[in-house]
Amino acid sequence: MYGVSALRDSLLPQSRLRATILDISRNKISASLNFLCYVKEWGLLDLSDNLFSGQIPDCFANFQWLRFLNLANNHLSGEIPYSVGSLSALTLLHLRNNSLFGGLPTSMRNCTSLEMMDVGDNRLTGEIPDWMGDSFPKLRVLILRSNAFYGSMPSNLYRLANLQILDISSNKISGVIPKCLQYFIAMTTDLNPDPFTNPWLRLVVPSNFTWQMPYIKSFQSAYFMWKGEEVKYANHLGLVKLIDFSNNSLIGEIPPGITKLVGLVGLNISRNNLTGHIPLDIGQLKSLNFLDFSRNHLSGGIPTSIGDLSHLGVLDLSYNNLSGRIPQNSHGLTIPESAYIGDAGLCGGPLNKSCPGDESSYEDPNSRVDGNNVMKGGESEDDRFITEGFYITLGLGFVVGFWGILGTILLNNRFRHAFFKQLDTIGDLVCVRIELNKARLQRHFQNRRVRT
Repeated sequence: MYGVSALRDSLLPQSRLRATILDISRNKISASLNFLCYVKEWGLLDLSDNLFSGQIPDCFANFQWLRFLNLANNHLSGEIPYSVGSLSALTLLHLRNNSLFGGLPTSMRNCTSLEMMDVGDNRLTGEIPDWMGDSFPKLRVLILRSNAFYGSMPSNLYRLANLQILDISSNKISGVIPKCLQYFIAMTTDLNPDPFTNPWLRLVVPSNFTWQMPYIKSFQSAYFMWKGEEVKYANHLGLVKLIDFSNNSLIGEIPPGITKLVGLVGLNISRNNLTGHIPLDIGQLKSLNFLDFSRNHLSGGIPTSIGDLSHLGVLDLSYNNLSGRIPQNSHGLTIPESAYIGDAGLCGGPLNKSCPGDESSYEDPNSRVDGNNVMKGGESEDDRFITEGFYITLGLGFVVGFWGILGTILLNNRFRHAFFKQLDTIGDLVCVRIELNKARLQRHFQNRRVRT
């Protein structure tokens, strides 16, 4: 554990107080951040994954050269300082997983160089500012997840043409999904840039720092929600394009323009109150690896184009009002039954439920083919006709036939005598036949002994 005095004495000796870069991340340093105010020439500050506490000092007006600020995963509280708006050169801002509250200060509209902003997992509140679309023209990553933001999504978010990751999950956002999502130009192409030549990953720090790349890599990660758990995309963040609107109070239909975002790798709009149908051309999202529409009120059928998604690794359409046949994946991908739980109207596919009109031809995954019959659990198609009525008829036939013969024998003396006489005759013939065969075998074995 380090205190404030230890920071000054060991981590920031007087000869280094004008250092441009300070990286003391992933330690157990316990202190306030007031020591930052003693230096004006900060270029990069990475204090993440420590035990820093208290408020973020309001002295950023002096940090005109600061490009990167990472205070994630600490115990910081209070509001985001108003002076953060003085950081006109700020490119990356990471404040996730603290206890910050209040809204995003309006002064942040001056941070026009921002490319990555992650303030997730705090207690921030208020509406998502409508000035974001105009103030952050370079923004590529916007993560506001797990806060208490409310209100509707600003309609001018579409002006964030370079946006690649948009995560506003687990808030209190209401209203409809804007219909202008297709204007997220960076998401409308599936061309994946090289993460080491992608301009937004090349830090704007002095070129004489030959150890620049380790700091680039430290910011190449983002998190995505899947069934309440975080999925981390790391090392190749420049290749990932995600939208996560899950766990809010969104209403209305899925805008058709969302299918224009052909570069999307992940799309999660689960746990809302969306209605209407799944867009028919959802199959245009060829890069999708992750698709979650679960726990809404979607209705209608599943578009057949969803079977054209060749990279789909995770699909969840459960707990909606979907109906009809589940499309087959044309690329042989196996989707588990759990992806369709709670949709009572669905049939076919991995479900043990045939669709209307194909009872005689439906074959589930547990069945096997034997000749012209489909065998299911060792039972042939013909066994479907052996019903309760079949067994009743069989029993009645046996009773009638058995007593028809036995009753005749017992009640008709003439027939009874003739019947038993015939049995005696047959018995005599059998005995004679046995004796003849026995004698023949004895002669055969005697002849063989004589020859030998």
